[in-house]
Amino acid sequence: MHDNCFRTVCDPDIGTWDQLVITNREAMSGFVSILTASQKQSLRQKLITTAYDYTRHLSTLVRDVDDKDILSEKDITGGIDTVPIIMTGHQPVIYHCGILYKNTILEQYSKARQAYGINVIIDTDAGDGGKFGYPFRSNTHLTVEESSIATHPGRLLMFQHLFDRDTLIKVFSAINGSLAELGLVRERSRLQEIEAVITSLAGVAVPEANTLVRRYCEGAPHYYDIPLSSILKFPECQLFFSHIIEDAEKFVPLFNSCLEKYRREHHIGNCINPFPNLCYSQDLFELPFWAVNKKSKQRKPLYIRKLGQLINLYSGDELIAQVDNAQYYAQAIPEHYFIAPRAVVTTLLLRMFCSDLFIHGLGGAEYDKFTDCFSRRYFDITPPLFVKASADCYIFRKEVDMCEEKKAFLHRLREYYYHTERYLDSGVFGMENDEKLRALLSKKKGYISTLQLGTLTKKERAGLAKGIHAVDNEMKSIIDKSFTEKQQAYEQSIEESSIDTYFFRKFPYFIFQ
Repeated sequence: MHDNCFRTVCDPDIGTWDQLVITNREAMSGFVSILTASQKQSLRQKLITTAYDYTRHLSTLVRDVDDKDILSEKDITGGIDTVPIIMTGHQPVIYHCGILYKNTILEQYSKARQAYGINVIIDTDAGDGGKFGYPFRSNTHLTVEESSIATHPGRLLMFQHLFDRDTLIKVFSAINGSLAELGLVRERSRLQEIEAVITSLAGVAVPEANTLVRRYCEGAPHYYDIPLSSILKFPECQLFFSHIIEDAEKFVPLFNSCLEKYRREHHIGNCINPFPNLCYSQDLFELPFWAVNKKSKQRKPLYIRKLGQLINLYSGDELIAQVDNAQYYAQAIPEHYFIAPRAVVTTLLLRMFCSDLFIHGLGGAEYDKFTDCFSRRYFDITPPLFVKASADCYIFRKEVDMCEEKKAFLHRLREYYYHTERYLDSGVFGMENDEKLRALLSKKKGYISTLQLGTLTKKERAGLAKGIHAVDNEMKSIIDKSFTEKQQAYEQSIEESSIDTYFFRKFPYFIFQ
């Protein structure tokens, strides 16, 4: 990582991943109750082929930029049944370095082990795919301003596009001006380099544009990218979803029961964390899926109602299909609809059927603790192990280091206050102050010894307590004066009102590249 990187997380260590892959493959080899071994192999072959084709297609979108490639070809020996698939995934937003580190570690491992690395673009989610923050100097302090380079932030990410070229240039002009005012020369240079790439993609769909720019900055990684919406077209995925639809009476109550148990065990009072319960009544069930409308470019929760042998599928309260066999739901819904999984089912699909090892970020690793609990209850399996990876990178690294140094210093200062005797004659306070402090400590001990006598009046005890307090204050004053210069240096180097901006870790990765 670059010199702005403050810390990285990779848990467990990458050196253990070979064994994790073996463990996961063995654990899932016998799980054939939903997809057979041949169906899983077919799914994975489609996954690799489609991901490769999509990634290669992205290179055709670059216009008016150099001939830099975005994919390094790799020669992998062995079939899909022997070569592991390592996977990560995220929404196609503008990454910060913490998210990008998942891809960095994915590339590192898959390249070294001749494995297939795949990043899944979760394009069926909502959000502003063009939003990112940049540092800005207000009248009194540093703050974080937000801008966006994408149209229609209210739509699903797969339906958003970059602004036109003129609008993009205006957006970047304002950001460049702010970086110049702050004297962030390196960051401005990096932004200007990537601005040329982004403006060449004016009007391109956000998932493609953000993915292409990321791969451009990464230097043509070996791993592939694939949109989740493409994976959902595979019949094996639809078969998995149909199992949940068919089994709604068991799935939904158990899902809610596991959620409530998880909240109790983790002392979570908020009833929508990590996810809200699914609604259900005697014959109507909310399922962990979205009904995505390609015409309105919106999504609504999927509900089903069982009427004898028939299953009605609803987008919100709108009936969109009726089937007598859940396996045929994809053929029954209108062409402008498709069914997309929500968070838990997405990771169940990717971890159980599509990969041998999944790399989560910090947030995903947290909510997938619930996914594991649910998997054990519903599927009666030991779920595949996953890893988590993240990084903290800061534009104002010097100030962050100073804040951390100050924090450590203040911790030591408390030690000096409460355990002064330990540090006498160590050179911490200086010889002259050592003698003063030693005398005060002796005086304090005398007060304490007297206070422990059982013959004192209430007034005498109060007087001794006041004396001890005065000695403590005098010792504190001497200790503080020993570090006056250091404390002044911290005050001059750190703007207290700007600390939140110093520690802002979500600035776009391409400012650091």
